[in-house]
Amino acid sequence: DILINNAGVVMGGMAWEVETSDWRRLHDINVMGVVHGIRAFVPKMVARKQGGHVVNMSSVSGLVGTPGMGTYAATKFAVMGLTEALRMELHRHGIGVSAVCPGYVKTPIQSKVKLVGTLDTEKGRARVDKQFSATTLLPESVAERTLNAIRRNEAIATIGREALMVRTLKRWAPSMLERFLQ
Repeated sequence: DILINNAGVVMGGMAWEVETSDWRRLHDINVMGVVHGIRAFVPKMVARKQGGHVVNMSSVSGLVGTPGMGTYAATKFAVMGLTEALRMELHRHGIGVSAVCPGYVKTPIQSKVKLVGTLDTEKGRARVDKQFSATTLLPESVAERTLNAIRRNEAIATIGREALMVRTLKRWAPSMLERFLQ
């Protein structure tokens, strides 16, 4: 059995400018969506005693916080922590757990990114569009890499140029990454 928790919404805005209701909405979808999936399916996987795998879709934003993405990053960091704990909890049941962290993917989510506060401008929207249009990462590539992560029982699968760069720099040159992102 394989469970893939893949629901999410993106929002851009300075942390202090994001309304509490938007913080809750992102948390309810991005974090609690994973929690609900786990609660609905993992007990059945454990009871069957036949192993399996859980995949929680996180993001490059689950690896590093960037300006204007604090709300989104907070939810994706939560998914990373939950995934890490779940991996340890399910190991004795023969159930693997992976966090998948793609960078920008060519999907319709680009047009659904909500911008608030000082980022909610034509320039802000153009920046979002530019970042998404620059990517060559397709959903099919994410799916293929996710299957490989399941087969190898990888704890974290980074996908795409941005994610690979962030993961490498965060580990080996964190101050360089911070300067780059500022």
